[in-house]
Amino acid sequence: MSQPTHPGRIYRSAPASPLRGQRSTSGVRPAGGARWTGFAGTHQAVVAALGLLCALLPSGCAPQPAEQAVLEPVLRFVDEFSAISPQRRLPQGRCRLGDEIRPALGCLSDSEMILPGEVRGPDAGEVEVRVRVNPDLALRSFLVRATLVEKRKDGLEDGIEETIGVTRGPALATPTVRKAWTHAPLAEDWQPALISTFPVPPSHQLRVSAPTKIAAGSRFAFSTGYDPNGQVEDAQPATMRLSLRRLSPVAGKPTEQEIFRTTVDPETNTLAWQDHSVALDAFAGETVRFVFESDIAGDRGGDLRFTLPLWGAPRLLAPRLRGKGRNLVLISLDTLRADQLGGSLDDRAIMPELDRWAAAGVRFGEATATYPSTTGSHMSLLTGLYPIAHQTVGAQQGLSPMIPTLAELLAIDGWATAAFTEDGMLNARSGFSRGFDDYREFSGSSKWELAGMGRQGVDAALGWLEKHADERFFLFLHTYQVHSPYLPPKEFDVFSKSELKIPEGVDPSIWLASADADRRRYSGEALYLDSLIKKLMDGLVRLGLDPSTIVVVTADHGEEFEEHGERGHSATLYQESVHVPLVVRAPGLIPPGRVVASPVSLVDVVPTLLDLLGVRVPAFIHGVSLEPVLVRGESVPDHTIFSENQPSPPFSFDELLAAREGNLKWIFRSRDDQKTVEIYDLNADPAEKTSLDDRTLRYKGEMIGGGYIKLGIKAPPPAATPAQLVEPETQKKLRALGYVE
Repeated sequence: MSQPTHPGRIYRSAPASPLRGQRSTSGVRPAGGARWTGFAGTHQAVVAALGLLCALLPSGCAPQPAEQAVLEPVLRFVDEFSAISPQRRLPQGRCRLGDEIRPALGCLSDSEMILPGEVRGPDAGEVEVRVRVNPDLALRSFLVRATLVEKRKDGLEDGIEETIGVTRGPALATPTVRKAWTHAPLAEDWQPALISTFPVPPSHQLRVSAPTKIAAGSRFAFSTGYDPNGQVEDAQPATMRLSLRRLSPVAGKPTEQEIFRTTVDPETNTLAWQDHSVALDAFAGETVRFVFESDIAGDRGGDLRFTLPLWGAPRLLAPRLRGKGRNLVLISLDTLRADQLGGSLDDRAIMPELDRWAAAGVRFGEATATYPSTTGSHMSLLTGLYPIAHQTVGAQQGLSPMIPTLAELLAIDGWATAAFTEDGMLNARSGFSRGFDDYREFSGSSKWELAGMGRQGVDAALGWLEKHADERFFLFLHTYQVHSPYLPPKEFDVFSKSELKIPEGVDPSIWLASADADRRRYSGEALYLDSLIKKLMDGLVRLGLDPSTIVVVTADHGEEFEEHGERGHSATLYQESVHVPLVVRAPGLIPPGRVVASPVSLVDVVPTLLDLLGVRVPAFIHGVSLEPVLVRGESVPDHTIFSENQPSPPFSFDELLAAREGNLKWIFRSRDDQKTVEIYDLNADPAEKTSLDDRTLRYKGEMIGGGYIKLGIKAPPPAATPAQLVEPETQKKLRALGYVE
C-alpha cells in the first residue's frame, strides 16, 4: 500500500506492547491475516510457558473468548493515486458536496489557478471575463469561476463567488458565457475580480491501482457524485465503472470483471454524496488491480463535452483483529468553561448527565487551552503542537503540510475517520479536514443563524456510527452550542431570572445583557448541550460500541463574564478563558472515578490518545502522554503548560503569553515595546486578583517564556495561504460571530 509521505517527520515509539511490531513492507500489501509480525520466536516461547503453567494449575486455564474482528481501511485510493506519478495528471483532492467534504478522485480543488482579472455584464444574460493566461495553456479548456470584490459601506471588502462557465484557453482574453450573474446584476464597466481557472479533465478518465491481495470478508466502500464546479450549461451525464483486473497466476493474462456501474448527471442528480458498498468475497485470496473509469455518456448541447464525475473516499476494507486499536470519539464543546462540568447554579447541576458519565472515567481538573479562540486551540488539540509551531490561529491561515494531524495518523494506521463540525473557525481549507474520509460542516440558512447546531451534529454523528459500527473508527464532533448568542431552548432556560428581550432589528450576535443574565443563559445552553451529549453516549451503548470505544470530552477555551473586565473570549489568558474540561473514559482500560488535580494541556491529548491506541507518536509533538496516568494511576509528569494570544483586532492588541508550573502562573503582556508580567498563585488566588511582586519568580518566568519561543524555532513553515481560503458566506458568518472585522 502506498502511504502519504511526510518529509522531515520523526516518530518516537509509544510504550512497548506485545501487540506492537512492524508492518509488512512487501510490494503487495496483504489485506488479511496477521497485522503485526516480528514476534514469532517470542510468541512460541510464551505459548509453551503458558501451556506448562496451565498443566500445573489444579483448575487449568479457562478458555478466553476469541478476539473481535473489525473492518479496517487497508487501502485509501486517493492517497495511492496521489503517490503514483504517471496518474497525477488526473485530478484528485478534497471536494465539497453540500456540507460534506471528502477526498475524491476527480476533484479539481488541487489544480485551481487563481489569476487577477475583470468581469462585466454588458447584457442581462451574459458575463464577460477578461484575464491574462500563460500562452502555454492556450490550447486547454478551463472551467472559469469569478470572485467579484465588492466594497461595503464600512470600507471593507466582501467576495462574491460564482461559477460562470467553461471556455478554451485562447478565449480567456475576453470569454463570453451565456449565464447570468445570479447574486446581483453586473455593471457594464469592468470590475476587478479574482478569476479561478480549473483545467478541464479529459472526457475519458482511467485510473488503475497497484496490485492488492483481497482477504476474505473484504469490501469496497466509496461514494459517487460530481464536482459542484461542474454545474454549468455544458455539463454532460457521465458513466462511472469500477472493475477488478484479476491477475491470473497461470496464464499470466489479466481479465477484468465489472463490479459497479452508475451514471451521474449534474442536470438531474442532487448535489450530494451517494454512498455505495460492494462485497468482494468472490475475489478472496486473489491479487487484483482496481480500475476506475468514467466516460461522458450524453450529447447535450454546447461546444465542449464536459463533466466532473467523482469517486468519493474510495477505500478497501478488510477484517482485522481489534488488538489494542479501540475506537475513538473526540468531542469538543466549543466555549465550555471548566466550571460547567461538575458545577451548579441555584442548587441545580448544570451538566448532570455529563457529570454521571465522567464519574465512570478520569477527569482532569486543571486542563488548559493553548489559545483563547477556536482555530488556534483546536489546531493544538488535533496536532499536539503549541500555536507557535503550528501557526494556524485564524480561519484564513493554513496548516503546514509537514505537520500531521491526529486524523491523518489514525487514517494511515487503519482507522475510518469522520468529523462533524459547525462552519466558521474550523475551516476545512485551513487543514482541519485533512485525514478525514468525511468532513461535514453544518451551516445555518443565513449568516445570522448563530445559535449553535448541536442537535444536527449529534444526529449526524449517530447516523454515521450506525453505518460504520463494524469498522475501527475515529469520530470527531464539534459544536458551537454554548457560544454566544446565548439562546437555550425554553425548557432548558431554567437559570434565567427574566425573559430575554432583544430589541427589534438588533443582531442577536452583538446583543449583550448584563454579565449575570448572560452567564445564566450560557449555563442554560450547557444544560441543553448536556442532554445532547447524553443522546450520543446512549447511542454508543445501544450500538454495542461503548466497551470498545475511548471517549474524550473537552473544550477549546472558556468564556469571560467580566471577571477581569472582558466579555466573551479571545482577549485575555485568565483562567475563565483558558481553563477547560477534559474527561477520558474507556471501559475496561481506564479505571473509573478519579479526578487528576495536576495541570495538563490540550497538547497532551494527541500523544495520550496515540499511546492508548497503540500508534506511534511523532517525536516533535510538544505534549506529553498521559497514558500512564490514565491506565496505571501514575503521577502527571512535570511539564510547563503554555497559552498564547496574538494581536487580533477587533480584540486585544496585546501579545500575550501565559505559562504555568504547578500552582504558579505567569502572564506576559507585550504592547508597543512595553512589557509587563503578572504572577499568580492559583492555589491561594484562583480568581487571579492579586499579582505577586516577587523578583525571583519574575526572573524564573522570563526563563520559562524563553523556552516557549524555542519551541517555534524548528517549526515547519506555515502553508501558503490561498487568496480565497475562506468562502464568502463563511466570511460573513465569521464577522457575525465577532471573529473578524
